[in-house]
Amino acid sequence: LTEKSLKPVKEKHPFIVAGVSGVLKGIKQFGFKTFNDFWDESYDDIMDSTQRMQLIMKIISDIASWDQQKILEFRRNVKPILDYNYNLVKTLGNSTTVNSVADIVNGNK
Repeated sequence: LTEKSLKPVKEKHPFIVAGVSGVLKGIKQFGFKTFNDFWDESYDDIMDSTQRMQLIMKIISDIASWDQQKILEFRRNVKPILDYNYNLVKTLGNSTTVNSVADIVNGNK
């Protein structure tokens, strides 16, 4: 987990983490909100990287099939989460925050 992992938060973008299992869990434990109301985030629990990526690809494919109305609805509904995460990273946003998230993800806390 690096500063790059939190870049979407700083840019107010929703995200899907194509990384090791448990990253979303660590992000949530640190107080960030994720997007489980919009897509299946069970990929974070899958230990096998191939299976995890297959589920991520399915999610991306589903999102790519959204029509204009669904995209507009998503943008409207996701804004509070994006604003919340942005304000959290802005308040905490330094390398200490990133290291703390990494510690949680790696099981050090």
